[in-house]
Amino acid sequence: MAKKILVLVKDKLRPLRDLLRGLNPIRFTRFDKYFIKPIDKNYEIKSELKKQICIFISSRNNYVMLENEILLNFNLKGFTVINVDDGSHEEALNEGKKICKKNDIVFLENISNGLQYSLKTCLNYIKTNNLSHKYIWHITHDNYPVFNNFYDELYNILSKNINFGLLGFNCFDYRLCRDEIKNLKYNKFAVGLLGRAILASSPKFINSKWYNSKNSKLNNQELIPVECPTDTSFIININNFNKYVEVTNELRLHNWADDIALKFLKNNIYNYCAPILKTFNANEIKQKYKIPIWSTRDKTKKYHLGLEDGLKYWKKFWGWNRDEYPTTKLIEELYKNTLIEKFTKHNRDKGFVEYE
Repeated sequence: MAKKILVLVKDKLRPLRDLLRGLNPIRFTRFDKYFIKPIDKNYEIKSELKKQICIFISSRNNYVMLENEILLNFNLKGFTVINVDDGSHEEALNEGKKICKKNDIVFLENISNGLQYSLKTCLNYIKTNNLSHKYIWHITHDNYPVFNNFYDELYNILSKNINFGLLGFNCFDYRLCRDEIKNLKYNKFAVGLLGRAILASSPKFINSKWYNSKNSKLNNQELIPVECPTDTSFIININNFNKYVEVTNELRLHNWADDIALKFLKNNIYNYCAPILKTFNANEIKQKYKIPIWSTRDKTKKYHLGLEDGLKYWKKFWGWNRDEYPTTKLIEELYKNTLIEKFTKHNRDKGFVEYE
């Protein structure tokens, strides 16, 4: 009852809160004290890494950020870069084609809807053109790697041919990790968002849905198992994806990566985070382009849509509501002897799940 009352109060106050945010938004700029400089674009990236990785971008009416953020913060020269358009308006679609052509980026239109099918569209291109990439690196418009050792460390990890489904990064989010960002800027030990803890239960689901500095103690691990990497940027193992993942168009944006991650866990394939690989997530910068910061509140559906349908899919496909944990009975019936079961039985207070 108390929970319902709290929700009602929040709903009543939301218009006032949104009005105040509109009048006094967070003014994120490159001079902001929380800003972390991206990697020098002239930093030399190993050609061997470029051969292993294809870079995948999914865009929807936000090509101004592709041009002014991604192209500013990434050195894409020498990489195969594929942009998949997920249903942009005609004007934006044409603008996207021009930007991609100008910057030697492959432009494709989604064969269906949503990011999973955008990824599938990207994979089809790789297969059709007999490209030899082993991994896809999904990048987003407001997230980028920091520190020059990122590419070298990524190459070292991938060169070990570790079997994984998804490989995530240590993400420092502008909203959620401000104290940690300060530590990072002054070269102190810092832990951002390491992944989503959607199976390793905790009494307070909403407050502890991340592996972060509040519940994660790192001991120089190269890789840590997580249910789902932070979905702002991550690596996809192409061979395992083709083998174990059937895509859906019912998850347009929200939870699209979590669904893929759980499909790997269901087939006993680990997903990892590499804490040494650090990225900065500056989603407030979307204000500069008049794009909603909070994707769940895009009433226009110009940039984000499909949340409610996606939640229905999750319940139907996985058997539990996305904002809850699966019951012990459900795990016994559907996910016995899988990594899904292993994570649900894990106590995060004792560290990370052990892996073979």
